Amino acid sequence: MKMKAIQKIAALMLLSIFSVVAQIQAQVMKMPADHIMIMPNDIKWGPAPPGLPPGSKAAVIEGNPSVAGLFTIRAKIPANYKIMPHWHPADEHITVIKGSCYMGIGDKFNEKEAKKMTTGGLQ
Repeated sequence: MKMKAIQKIAALMLLSIFSVVAQIQAQVMKMPADHIMIMPNDIKWGPAPPGLPPGSKAAVIEGNPSVAGLFTIRAKIPANYKIMPHWHPADEHITVIKGSCYMGIGDKFNEKEAKKMTTGGLQ
């Protein structure tokens, strides 16, 4: 008789634990109110900011690049263009969506040390 009582208690404890885990997971999985989904055809392209070559285009996906905080932009840059060493006041992540580019790190332009970033590459 004691064994059945222990099994029932263990089963209830497991059920309680699974319930709590499920509730926590549901909270974690909720999308924030400002969650966005943008399809490629919905991106609004415009002239790129100064510093990028003529013919470049840019699109702000989220946030505001002119103020502190996170933001996401996309850029289309003409083939064979070289962006000289520079810095940003915030972190920058670059993903190559189409094509390839060479990227280097440092204060001086050094084409020989640049690494080829291919489609899907992340810096």
